[in-house]
Amino acid sequence: MEDKPIRTTCMQCDGPIPIERQSYRTKYCSVKCSDRAKGIRSGKYVDKPFRTTCLQCDGPIPPEKQHRRAKYCGDKCKRQAYQNKIKLYRKLHPGAIIRIGDPSAISKTYMGRIGEAIACIDLIKKGYQVFKAYLPRHPFDLVILKDNKFEIVEVKVGRIKLGRSIEYTRPKRKVDVIAIVLRDKVVYKRPGG
Repeated sequence: MEDKPIRTTCMQCDGPIPIERQSYRTKYCSVKCSDRAKGIRSGKYVDKPFRTTCLQCDGPIPPEKQHRRAKYCGDKCKRQAYQNKIKLYRKLHPGAIIRIGDPSAISKTYMGRIGEAIACIDLIKKGYQVFKAYLPRHPFDLVILKDNKFEIVEVKVGRIKLGRSIEYTRPKRKVDVIAIVLRDKVVYKRPGG
């Protein structure tokens, strides 16, 4: 019986197949290349090469960070690109103040994190013990403790509409307190009250 040849190059990226993966059945160098080939065969996405150079420094993006949406080689370049975006915004819009609630300058996630930090500081100043969720997908933003009573706090970044009413998105889950962070203060509301 004739031995089948062992493939040493990946059918997807033409890179070398690691020695520990080489066999007559192996076609791809990694699970990433295998999944990519399946996606191309099924028509889920067009075969586009991964970005291999950083948009900020033109240096190489490490192979473990290469994927369809990768733009930067690391966090340092990502931060620098964001700072350049802010500088460009300030140059194009002289006199503009970049602040919480300015959607053209700061992402909603970042605004939410800043709002949570402001609410934490305000609650600590008011004498509460504050516990923050470690992961972003927890069912609460903060838990506060005072006089042996725990309460769940949902933090929202809001704005004053027409000088009177406060505009903010309503929480989707049941909470004890809603902390609305405005430009110059934090307002606390009880749901339904």
